[in-house]
Amino acid sequence: MLTTDIHELLRRYYGFERFREGQEEVIRHTLYGRDALVLMPTGGGKSLCYQIPALAMEGICIVVSPLIALIKDQADALRKRGIKVLTLHSGMSYREMDAALSTAAFGAYKFLFISPERIGTQLFQSWLPQMKVSMLAIDEAHCISQWGYDFRPAYLKINQLRETFPDIPVLALTASATPQVADDICQRLSFGKGSKTFTQGFDRRNLIYGASHEEDKQGRMIQLCQKIPGTKIIYTRSRKATVELTQVLRNQHISAEAYHAGLLMSERSQRQDDWLSGKIETMVCTNAFGMGIDKPDVRLVLHWDLPESLEAYYQEAGRAGRDGKKSYTLLLAHTSDKKRLAESIGRDYPDNHQIVEVYQCLTGFLQIPIESGAGVSYAFDLAQFCKKYELNAVRTNHALRILEDAGYFIRNESSREPSRLMFSVGKYELEQFMQSHPKYGQLIRTILRSYGGCFDIHVRINEEELAATIKCSVADVGILLRELNSQELIDYIPRKDEPQLIMLEHRVPEKSLVLDYAAIRLRKEVLQQRIDAIISYAFEPSGCRSRVMLAYFGEVWPQDQKCGHCDHCLRTILSEPDIRTRIIKFLSDKGRLAPDVILSEFAAGDKSRVLGIIRKMIDEQIILFADNTLRLKNDRAD
Repeated sequence: MLTTDIHELLRRYYGFERFREGQEEVIRHTLYGRDALVLMPTGGGKSLCYQIPALAMEGICIVVSPLIALIKDQADALRKRGIKVLTLHSGMSYREMDAALSTAAFGAYKFLFISPERIGTQLFQSWLPQMKVSMLAIDEAHCISQWGYDFRPAYLKINQLRETFPDIPVLALTASATPQVADDICQRLSFGKGSKTFTQGFDRRNLIYGASHEEDKQGRMIQLCQKIPGTKIIYTRSRKATVELTQVLRNQHISAEAYHAGLLMSERSQRQDDWLSGKIETMVCTNAFGMGIDKPDVRLVLHWDLPESLEAYYQEAGRAGRDGKKSYTLLLAHTSDKKRLAESIGRDYPDNHQIVEVYQCLTGFLQIPIESGAGVSYAFDLAQFCKKYELNAVRTNHALRILEDAGYFIRNESSREPSRLMFSVGKYELEQFMQSHPKYGQLIRTILRSYGGCFDIHVRINEEELAATIKCSVADVGILLRELNSQELIDYIPRKDEPQLIMLEHRVPEKSLVLDYAAIRLRKEVLQQRIDAIISYAFEPSGCRSRVMLAYFGEVWPQDQKCGHCDHCLRTILSEPDIRTRIIKFLSDKGRLAPDVILSEFAAGDKSRVLGIIRKMIDEQIILFADNTLRLKNDRAD
């Protein structure tokens, strides 16, 4: 049932007077109760496409999202707008999840964000029929397709929601999907009659796409960071490289910080906030950074290493220029990338006997007897595990992922999040307690002032901040919180400092291990196709890079038409007179310049052509070359 006008909701909660192109059509289609797949580029406004209809309808919208960080970002953004939101993911305890689901069933909440791994759990399924669900939104919907670049078998459980609520609309959203993936999404979500696919197209006109084959990557990176003003992202594949490249930039007095999944949650949050606020100009990161980040003024996205697919590259590069202004995306390609990507296939998909060996070692490491372990959470450190059994860490991690995808367990790195608590009594009982137990009063009042919503849901708390506020030690705060917990005034969940592994099934004998080897082989073949496509894009472009990318996503670009915003087209569009004019202007403005500085002003891959024109101009004595610098002949030095 429609509760209010969608334009009024847009103004009230988001402060906009009109929808972006394509949004209103999707919203009205959903409000008619029909399923839809939405293909919009990163930053195109996909979230509004499900948030507005959910706000307009009675009941709660279930949003399936793949990453805890993404869930947190989206939920926090809605809460800041005064919208009631609940979250459910593997980083929560059983008590937290039970409380959240109870609130979802009986509270006035509009959104329940859930990770796909939680859908099939007995706890979630027991509460689900009691909820009044208005619609289902699937974020990063490409994860449901075995042809997608980030296939997650847990997404296949989403159809259990369709079986429980067959009449609600389903909205699947993604920024990147090939035609094959798009068809697979619609099929796996059992789209009904009247369903539709909405697409804005994959061509981002304000982004300058380029690939540069560099021997001196560091020099090129420094040059670009100094030349292009504004916020930047540099993607690299390893945690170690994020730290090393950050130091390289700082040595050149460039504001930079490293970000990767190995940092504590508090460190990641602080660095992300500093980057969003502009305190840090350049974020050097792994692909752990970026999901759900809505910063409109990113002017450069630089890939230090070649990603494993065009989908991943398109999504990451698409974080540049969300405000519609000119921005740059560049791959720093190297021949070693080809070898690395080829080796990644064997790394990502270990041999069958290696997978079985890892399972056997894992259950031994955790000391789980046969036919035991289901539902138990274990502290699990991958480095210690690999050291004990002398296993290759990278290959072992991927074997664990395959076992996790098969449903034997889930791993939870998010247990490094802060402590959490929720009050177990009402405000009147709490006031009575503080009067009779004054030693707790200051702490309780500080919690109430600092953390909203703690009577309804578990909120994250910081013991250090509480200790500083009430002027006592962190240890004393911990003692008081545990005492309040024992008296059942609060439900207090202290933070944990090690990753957890939660067994979903009892341990089985190795010979009884069930894995879909045919599906694993198929995904391995799909990975090879994706790697071939990104290598072709970076190393063997037959022309316009936009044409290559759009063709990959199923769009047709006229053969005789230049996109005008990739390095190939910019190179061919500029005539020799245009290049001469630009060189003269550079030298007129700056006086003397090294040849490399002038070359950097032109599109990547155009250096040899510009260098040839510079030589002509020297021969014609339009410009002079001395002391490794160029200057105009009519400069004052003459």
